[in-house]
This record gives sequence, structure tokens and C-alpha cells, in this order.
Amino acid sequence: HFFDSDILYQFWINFRRRRRLTELLNENSSRALSESPDSPFCLRKLNPEPGNTSFLSVQTNKEIKIVSAVRRSSITSLAGNSNTYFSTTPMLVFPPVAECNPKSVLKRPVTTEELLSPGAPYMKKTLTIVGDAVGWGFVVRGGRPCHIQAVDPGGPAAAAGMKVCQFVFSVNGLYVLHLDYQTISSLIMTGPRTLVMEVMEAIE
Repeated sequence: HFFDSDILYQFWINFRRRRRLTELLNENSSRALSESPDSPFCLRKLNPEPGNTSFLSVQTNKEIKIVSAVRRSSITSLAGNSNTYFSTTPMLVFPPVAECNPKSVLKRPVTTEELLSPGAPYMKKTLTIVGDAVGWGFVVRGGRPCHIQAVDPGGPAAAAGMKVCQFVFSVNGLYVLHLDYQTISSLIMTGPRTLVMEVMEAIE
């Protein structure tokens, strides 16, 4: 506001001019006035107020950083508070990356001699697994002997009866208790789609 003799003038936003969203969010007034379309502000004559002789500075625009909000509540918050700031770079949250060498699911180490010893508390099972477009649905780890580290609940291996902690005895008729998991994985990947495996699991 400013005074010119006894006449009080006030700056008002001209809504005929195209303006940025930040200007609209920072204005308390919403009256459209018929002034020059090229001017961002227009003058409006007000009734004089006695005793007011000071020159008042009116802030017309505040800088607000706005990014595409992921949630609608962010826009609501901005409309209610003109001082709200948002980061110019959206924060992305990624799930933790799986370990390359996950911890073994075995409760204790088991040797080949223990598996083959007479009267050992292990039983042998034969599983026939037909692979799908993704694979067979299990992970082999360890070595001499290898064990089943993980089984996809919806995969072919689970449907055939494979479980974690089972030991791999043979793959397509080949005895593999003395091999490491890299060699066994190679045998499986280079073999036929229908996989015949003998596994040994603990008797509960």
C-alpha cells in the first residue's frame, strides 16, 4: 500500500495475465480486475484511512519449489501452507539386496561319510522335476555333500516334493555327493528339461 495525498492505493493481482502456479499459491486475494493484461499488478483506489502515513511494502511472490508429488496429500499440504518446501529430487527407496553367499540353512555341517554310514538317520527320495520357462525352482549350495538351500514355493521342485536341507545324492543317475554346487549346477543346467534327482533328508 502507499499514500498519494489523501488517496490510498493498493496493489492487486491482475488475473487476466497468465501467471505461474507459485504466484497463485502465495496470494490471499482472488479478485479479478480489469486492468492491462500485460501488467502483473494493478492499482485499486481505497478509502483513505486517517492516521496512516507509512509506506507499506507488500511481498507479491515467494519462491516455492514444487515437484511432482507421489501422494495427493502432498498437494493438500502445499495448499494449506505456502512455506512448505519439497525436495527437487524424489527419494527412492530400494529393498535390500540379497546376499551373494547367503548363510547356510543347515543347522550343522554334515559329511558324506555321515550320510552313507549304516543306520544314519537319513532317507533317500527320488524326485522327478519338469522345468518350466523360468527353471526348476530351487537353489543348490555347499559342497561334498551339496544341499538344497532354497525352494520356490510355486515352482516345479516344490510340486515334486523338494525341501530345503535335503542333500543331493544323484542327478539324472550320476552320483554327486562328492561334487561341489558349481559342478552340480552345471550338470542340471546342461541336462534335459526333465530332471531326475535323488535326495537324502533327515528322518524326524
